Amino acid sequence: TDTITATGQFDSDLVPSTDNARDLGSSSKEWKDLHLTGVGYIDELSIATGSGQGVSSSLIPKTNGAGSLGSATREWTNL
Repeated sequence: TDTITATGQFDSDLVPSTDNARDLGSSSKEWKDLHLTGVGYIDELSIATGSGQGVSSSLIPKTNGAGSLGSATREWTNL
């Protein structure tokens, strides 16, 4: 219930004490923007599709023939 204000900058990694046990934000208190350089390793990605939200750019593979959309058991419709 305490509020912590960090006015400095982190000069080290920020690592949880155990794997897959900590959240960053919650469904009622979300972080606003995420800025990063590098690779985002995300086990599962959910994109909001409410009014004005969703994917607003093309999904382009890094090289020809290098990626698939869906699988034999999870197919996209209207491709």
